[in-house]
Amino acid sequence: MSTADRIAALRAEGEAAVAAASATAELEDVRVRFLGRKAELPNLLRDVGKLPPEERGPVGKGANQARQALQAAVDSRAAELEALELESKLAADVVDVTLPGTPALPAGHLHILREARRQGDVLIVGLNSDQSIRKNKGPGRPFVSQDDRAAMLLALRDVDFVHVFDEPTPNAFLAEIAPDVHVNGAEYGENCIEAETVRAGGGRIHLVQRIAGLSTTDLSGRIADHVLQTTPARTPPG
Repeated sequence: MSTADRIAALRAEGEAAVAAASATAELEDVRVRFLGRKAELPNLLRDVGKLPPEERGPVGKGANQARQALQAAVDSRAAELEALELESKLAADVVDVTLPGTPALPAGHLHILREARRQGDVLIVGLNSDQSIRKNKGPGRPFVSQDDRAAMLLALRDVDFVHVFDEPTPNAFLAEIAPDVHVNGAEYGENCIEAETVRAGGGRIHLVQRIAGLSTTDLSGRIADHVLQTTPARTPPG
């Protein structure tokens, strides 16, 4: 078998193995087998320089195209399997959604997240985007960007997923995932703006009493008051 024929066979074998993978862990094994450092196809590419000059171009091109095609197939299949695995997990477990507003993760928000985690097996945090917060709270907010807020939330052991939404309310997001439990601050009450959407999907509202004085709004207000109190008054020039 010529080198070109072997490359074509490896590509066909790899594409079949990728398509047959039924889980992300199995797909990763396939990727390593065909595209890993010790795999045959990458080694063929590395050894192109050892071939006779007239074979180097066609073989190098064929091997590179095969590698790119296999990587694209792996990436596509990985996206499909991740979506299927997430859908399966959400279908099997209780979904719990909380809306912490605009967290820089003070203790008050951590309290709500911990209580939310106790209500279900999967915790999805609905997070207002920067745009949404500016509409609700003014141009000076948020203090922390949506990407950084999402990263902080995902670093917590209790949080499984974060969904950022631009709308004024999370109702479109809640209608899509139909949570079993929606956790909210007690100040919003049983008839909060999310209640109708959550109950229509078969879920319930769970209210959590906030820790007084520990919201981002409270903390920012106290900081502003402190600055005003400690900044000396300036005497106007005479």
